[in-house]
Amino acid sequence: ALKGQINPHFMFNNLNTLSGLIHEDVDRADRFIGALSKNLRYVLEQNKEIVVTLDKEIEFIKSYIHLQEERFGHKLKININVEESQMDYQLPALTLELLIENALKHNIVSTTKPLNVEVNVDGDFLVVKNNYQPKLDGVVSTGIGLDNLKEQLQLLGLNGSTFGIQGDEYVARVAMLKMPSTDI
Repeated sequence: ALKGQINPHFMFNNLNTLSGLIHEDVDRADRFIGALSKNLRYVLEQNKEIVVTLDKEIEFIKSYIHLQEERFGHKLKININVEESQMDYQLPALTLELLIENALKHNIVSTTKPLNVEVNVDGDFLVVKNNYQPKLDGVVSTGIGLDNLKEQLQLLGLNGSTFGIQGDEYVARVAMLKMPSTDI
């Protein structure tokens, strides 16, 4: 169910951004179309896979970040601090996109209150955290995305994931599968 969701707001927001770019800067618009195409291709391809490597998720999320940076500019800062030795971990496809999209959906993203998202690995957990600055209009959440992710993690036997506010940050700790070493 998680993989079957293509958020219509995501499409409309990106088409609006593209519309503005076409009149402003054709080269940026062209790069934006390339990133959007890469995003959609990945989402559609992941319908076949239960889990993907962290490396594959990060490669995908870079094009997603490009789209969001075009939309929000300097109001959004996303740092990915994952070492090469951690790239073989596996997790449900589109986990990073869901967590970053939730951060954008539920938090103020403005010049005076930029949204800062940090992605790293702590042991066998992917950690995605952002400064917690809830939108004043109180965006109503159905929780479907996180509930589906939690269900996928449970079905994979990945226990210990946590999602919630810790001090002035929202922190998601997602358990990952560690692949056995292929060293002989």
